[in-house]
Formats: sequence, structure tokens, C-alpha cells
Amino acid sequence: MVADPAAKEKRDLQAYLSKPYKHGWKTILESDTFPKGLGIEVVKAISAKKNEPQWMLDFRLRAFSQWLKLTEPAWSDCDFPAFDYQNISYYSAPKAKEAKASLDEVDPEGPPGAGQEAPGQRGACG
Repeated sequence: MVADPAAKEKRDLQAYLSKPYKHGWKTILESDTFPKGLGIEVVKAISAKKNEPQWMLDFRLRAFSQWLKLTEPAWSDCDFPAFDYQNISYYSAPKAKEAKASLDEVDPEGPPGAGQEAPGQRGACG
């Protein structure tokens, strides 16, 4: 019996991806994310979110209209599952924080956790 190399590779990859991140680095940001899906309302909302001029919105809407008319190319004999464009969020950005008016409003201790090093590690410059 010969093992399927592709199946083994997929199992190995899944095993690797299911491991917890061992380095401890993480950035927690609040974000403003649109729901999944793409349509004229999403295009308009993205343009409004970016405070774009009318000509840019018009350009985006024309481009979206052209994109709707396109068909996916079939330039190879590969069999890939159909791509679900409605299963993607097309806008996500960190939520804006209110700017501090002066240094008096800034915590002198710095952000929580700043300066704490993981065991056995030194600063960013080594």
C-alpha cells in the first residue's frame, strides 16, 4: 500500500497550523470590518469610509460593473474549486483612536505590557 503524498502533506500542514503560536507576539486591535460580500452598496461604503471624491466613487462603480461582466479564465487543466467572492470582507481597518491633546494625557508608565520581555529574550536590538 502506497501512501498518498498529497494527503500526508495536507495532514502535516493541518497538524502544524493547529499548534498554538509559541513566540507569544500578538497585537490586539479593535477593527472596523464590513460584513462579507461584494455589491454596489459595499463599493459605495468603502468609498465613503475613505472620504473619496465623487470621481473616485464613479471610477470604482464603473470598475465593479466591468468586473461583474468578466468570466474566470480557464488557462490550465487544473481543477480548483470555484472562488466565492461573496465570502470575503472587502474592508477592514483599525478603529481610529482619539488623539491626545497633550503629553499630560499620556500614561507615563506606557502601554500595558510595554517593556516586559519574554523569558530568555532580550530587547528588540538583541
